[in-house]
Amino acid sequence: MTEKELKEKLHKPYHLDIWQEIVRIIFTRSDFFLSSAYQPLLEGVDFVQKAFQFGVVTLADEKRLALVDVQLTDNKVIARNRVELRNLAAKLIDSGQFEGLLVLFHANQQKDYRFSFISKSSTFNDEGELITTQTATKRYSFLLGPNESCTTAARRLMELRGNKNTSTIEAVTNAFSVEKLNKDFFKGYKEHYEKFWHYLKNKTEYYDILKDGEQADTNKTEKPIRDFAKKLLGRIVFLYFLQKKGWMGSPPALDGGVSVWANGDSNFIKNLFQYFPEKQHFYSKCLTQLFFETLNTKRDGHLFTPIGGRGTVLVPYLNGGLFDNDQPHTNHIDFPESYFADLFEFFDQYNFTIDENSPDDANVGIDPEMLGHIFENLLEENKDKGAFYTPKEIVQYICQEALIQYLKSSLTAAADRPDGGTDVEAIQSFIRNGERGEAKGFIVKNARKIETLLDEVKICDPAIGSGAFPMGMLQEIFKAKMTLDLTLDPADTKRHIIQNSIYGVDLERGAVDIARLRFWLALVVDEETPSPLPNLDYKIMQGNSLLESFEGIDLSKIHQQSVQVFEPQRDLFGNLTQSQMTIFQTQQTQDLQKLIDEYFGVENTERKHSLRKQINQAVHDHIEYNIELRERHLDRRIAEAGKPENLKPKTRKEYDKLVAEQQQVAQSRQRLHDLQDRTERPYFLWHLYFKDVFSPSHSGEGRGEVGGFDIVIGNPPYVQLAKLKDTVLEKAGYLTYEKTGDLYCLFYELGLRFLKQGGVLSFITSNSWLQTQYGQALRTYFVRETNPLILLNFTDTQLFETAVVEANILLTQKAPYQNQLQVAVLDTTYQRHTPIADFVNRYAYPQTDLPAEGWSIGNQGASLLKTKIEAIGKKLTEWDVRIDYGIKTGYNAAFIIDEATKNRLIAEEPHAADIIKPTLRGRDLKRYSYTFGNQWMISTFPAKK
Repeated sequence: MTEKELKEKLHKPYHLDIWQEIVRIIFTRSDFFLSSAYQPLLEGVDFVQKAFQFGVVTLADEKRLALVDVQLTDNKVIARNRVELRNLAAKLIDSGQFEGLLVLFHANQQKDYRFSFISKSSTFNDEGELITTQTATKRYSFLLGPNESCTTAARRLMELRGNKNTSTIEAVTNAFSVEKLNKDFFKGYKEHYEKFWHYLKNKTEYYDILKDGEQADTNKTEKPIRDFAKKLLGRIVFLYFLQKKGWMGSPPALDGGVSVWANGDSNFIKNLFQYFPEKQHFYSKCLTQLFFETLNTKRDGHLFTPIGGRGTVLVPYLNGGLFDNDQPHTNHIDFPESYFADLFEFFDQYNFTIDENSPDDANVGIDPEMLGHIFENLLEENKDKGAFYTPKEIVQYICQEALIQYLKSSLTAAADRPDGGTDVEAIQSFIRNGERGEAKGFIVKNARKIETLLDEVKICDPAIGSGAFPMGMLQEIFKAKMTLDLTLDPADTKRHIIQNSIYGVDLERGAVDIARLRFWLALVVDEETPSPLPNLDYKIMQGNSLLESFEGIDLSKIHQQSVQVFEPQRDLFGNLTQSQMTIFQTQQTQDLQKLIDEYFGVENTERKHSLRKQINQAVHDHIEYNIELRERHLDRRIAEAGKPENLKPKTRKEYDKLVAEQQQVAQSRQRLHDLQDRTERPYFLWHLYFKDVFSPSHSGEGRGEVGGFDIVIGNPPYVQLAKLKDTVLEKAGYLTYEKTGDLYCLFYELGLRFLKQGGVLSFITSNSWLQTQYGQALRTYFVRETNPLILLNFTDTQLFETAVVEANILLTQKAPYQNQLQVAVLDTTYQRHTPIADFVNRYAYPQTDLPAEGWSIGNQGASLLKTKIEAIGKKLTEWDVRIDYGIKTGYNAAFIIDEATKNRLIAEEPHAADIIKPTLRGRDLKRYSYTFGNQWMISTFPAKK
């Protein structure tokens, strides 16, 4: 059987006889039972019609895999019942008979099906290679059938067949590797992206209309060109996901019947290109019609007639803003025919799946999380901005731990007893494993309270990136709510969570676009028929999270224009009195909140534009109000000073400063208003846009009297403040600011500042703050202002593929310090791409080990040893020594060369040997040794002899 023939078989609807044939071809030793000897499984599970073991495969290493057939009553329910599927795998694997399962999941009403490998002892490293470890049950699946590409599945299975005489459990696991697939996809995607944007750059006409003429830096001038290419490819990728739903190109209903959206063209985009007569104008005449006149336009019956197409078909109205015609001056742009032909040929090699993978359940295909990988890896100056994509197992752990702590604290506070009678283990099993427990158990008894808390929780990521953490929270809350009530409508439930619980901000506009896109796909996956997407403009927003000010003007005072039936009482200098200001702000806040709430779900284009205009006007009024507050303050100071000619020199100097600032505020007024028309702004109006969080009137039952977020999560950027040329952050009033410090320290303070009392923050950052001098302000802040709960320190563990840093996860509460910190360490058997919770060991850490001069966090044995050493030893700080800076490269990679370059330079100039020295990077250092990576440093002065 050839790969092409196998692919044809995988394209067919599921049939057991076909799969017995495929298994015989792939594996040398396969035994099938007679139908009368099938072993029934999963009896009594409501979503399974029947399940049975029909055979066994014996591998070259004598490991055995059970062959299992599972016929589902409803294929869509499978994602909500993973616990039963894990139990099935655990039952068969733990019996000792099998190393894993090969399972075929199918349903009568579904042409497509999935072929899954379920194992309890396998995971992958970064290269997609098998690592043996004891893990929770994991499932990897190929999606197969008439609507799937089946290319990867056919190729991987043929590789197994080619090595079937040496086929082992490792070979089977590698055949289902998702990580390797993702790396291959991104590599190809980047090549196409580079080709598209370089074409635009090299075509003078397009370069002139796209470039940012205000920038002197060529790299920044070309940024809008790269952004255009990113957005174009991002829109196309979104439609590749959408066509998997069968919503693109469905035939219209006949004779007044109801359209069946699921009958769409799973290759709609490629076929649109194939049948378009003017392929050299595919973007300007076809895609612009699809994007800006169809997907973004409400039409009778969702009808769409493509130019040169095959008749009228259905294409849904999406709303949401993804296909807004925001650059109409670029609609005439075109690319060579081969660019799109090659792009679609590349995409067709992969299976796109709408449902995001989790660490314990992954489809071998391109899921929406790939959009995050694409964004983070194509981000402008990625490393300089400190943005790194967080592995999904880290995201899952942080989200689950934060949610567990939120429920624990809230349920305890709501109970009569101080400890609340809270069953923490039940909450942990509920969140981590989706388990309700017994009928009279803690979760069932408190189900209504828990559901209310899940409905009311307010969550923010102040550096949202591509949306990994809020997406993780959406998935965890959704899973919890569905566990409590399976009758809930999935799409409506997710929409409610997004509207009421999720908030995010990022400096990069591209990040905001990707994050919104992932949330839209999260809704699409659970809908039977398309409905207009919500508008996320005021949920996930662009801005500088760290600044709610501009050029010295505080923009945090809430205000919005509103009709007043009285003249507010003012003081001698024209300022509102405190009582009147409170009334004034409260009334304005409620008005703007109504506009934002309506905007989320509005579908009518004219109403949408009207609401946006009103909201924008409110923002302008807000800015004007804050400028006036600053102006009045300066006017008062100047008036109090008296006549300038009568002032003493020192006072006159202060007076002149006030006058200069008064003039500066006048200039800032126009710049602030101009910024409202740009897509990126150097500040963020937290108290205006997210006023439902900070307003006491929106605190809700169980949220307390003071507003604020319940949970702040994320992976803030790692950037040395010394690298930032702008000193505005230094003047922003952060208590944790240190010139030698890191940007993430300020994000810790910001997140904690915006928490409600009792709320929790959980970040993953570099662990440098634990011991460094610049981290002292942050360590002091944690103990003085918060109650640290859990600190997971990843010593000697590199979590990020592109960042050579040791990381930590801190979970802390906005509450008085109570000496409750638990140090968490990972078991030595842990491997990446595996759920973390089962490998975490915790122990209480003594208060004396959290001093301002440094926290020494290790395992419990190391902590005890450290205490003994300190008791009898002498600290370095007590010696009469001076510690200076080490080697500094000026942040220029040109100072680091490889061995070939070193040899060439010395051959050209022998004295160069005096200033070229071997060097080690952080990644080269081990616990008790190092690995020399043939890296050499050019010193600016010769070493002393």
